[in-house]
Amino acid sequence: MKAWIAALLLVPTVAVAQSGAAPTSAQLQSLLENGKVSQAVTTLEDSLGDNPFDPVQLNNLAVVRTRDGDVYTALQLLDRAARLEPDQPVIADNRKKLREWIAAKIGANKQQMDAVPLDHLPSMLPDPPPLWDE
Repeated sequence: MKAWIAALLLVPTVAVAQSGAAPTSAQLQSLLENGKVSQAVTTLEDSLGDNPFDPVQLNNLAVVRTRDGDVYTALQLLDRAARLEPDQPVIADNRKKLREWIAAKIGANKQQMDAVPLDHLPSMLPDPPPLWDE
């Protein structure tokens, strides 16, 4: 697991993971380090059910969705978090990096599609970069 996971989560460490409470960053890190991405998604979505306007949890869910390969949903979540908390630098940075990565992939794929017959294109894009570096 990459070291950037610690930097990606904005969860306050005083949060208690119980019914209705936000998961702690340590709990989310543990889930991700153990490959339980879908469980991390479910945990975050459950906590957002209590407060769908929590920009920190929206950011964290975007990070987990990116890990799960769902970059477009992640971008929508970051857009929403940025509208709710426009002065939060981590959210702004995550959003900028993900937008740039998606734009680069779209451009690269268009160039590839124009130059190469469709049957020679790779079936999948490479994994998203580790967006939330230390």
